[in-house]
Amino acid sequence: MILEVKIRVKSNYAREIANSIKVDNINLPKGMQITTDYTNNEIIVNIRYDFDDVKGILTVRNTADEILTQIKTIEETLDNLK
Repeated sequence: MILEVKIRVKSNYAREIANSIKVDNINLPKGMQITTDYTNNEIIVNIRYDFDDVKGILTVRNTADEILTQIKTIEETLDNLK
């Protein structure tokens, strides 16, 4: 099975956040690909996972949750630095 999830988050720090979370896209489970990009005010993350076991759905959910947590933490940190 293949599962694809697209995360789009508006942020004034889209470039900084996208570049910060890109470095975490290593040591992924076999069959998983994550791409991260940005526009002027939006972070775009694509998660694609080709898996055999239904537990793969939970893996994608956990990965998406982790990415969203990272985005929120980085944005709050940058807001506090202003």
